[in-house]
Amino acid sequence: MADDAVNALLPVAAVVHIALGVMALILVQRSLEKEWNERFAGYLISWMMIILGFQYTFATIIDLKIEDFTGQDFLEGAFTEIYYSSHKYGEKAMESAFLCLACIFPLVYPYPILQKDNVIKITTAIIIILGVIIIPLDIFTEFANRDMKSAINWLCYFIWLPIYLRFLIGEVKYKEERAREVSAVALLLLLGLKVQLLIFWLSNLTGVSKVYHARWIVEEAVFLGTVSQT
Repeated sequence: MADDAVNALLPVAAVVHIALGVMALILVQRSLEKEWNERFAGYLISWMMIILGFQYTFATIIDLKIEDFTGQDFLEGAFTEIYYSSHKYGEKAMESAFLCLACIFPLVYPYPILQKDNVIKITTAIIIILGVIIIPLDIFTEFANRDMKSAINWLCYFIWLPIYLRFLIGEVKYKEERAREVSAVALLLLLGLKVQLLIFWLSNLTGVSKVYHARWIVEEAVFLGTVSQT
């Protein structure tokens, strides 16, 4: 029932993310008085939301097709066809694009490590290089590299944690002006990386979540084995 509830929310999430992303782009375009790195971060967040919306759109199409399957369709390998369909590749490509944008986000916000003069060239090169590596890797490994792709997000920890400590010390010890603004934002971004764990803290504390994780691991292993045999 939980899976059905999640699937039912996918179309809503797709529309909301795309709409909010477009609205955010319009607002950032009008915010000419903001600092350049704040506007750049606004553009990144906007496109990340739009990309998530398209990812959820592809996932919704896949779920709708699966719901229409009959028992005969499963026996004839229709599920395998969807797994290798353009919709599945589109969903995973959007996921990879989202991760590529997430990697360059800590380079410009809340403290700009990259300078304004070369930020476009460097971030574009990073996105292209990561995209060329990750997307073909998805195709050739049959989408089995999910954990390795998520490990890219550790770059955010390596950048935001030193920034948080640097400006926290500057605020407490040296009384630097506006240091609290940077340290507070960096801390919120660090917490945001694992916000799902914070939401489900009670299930993680009691160990209930381990039951679901174990079930998903078994189901995924059985499914991948079935697909490879067909």
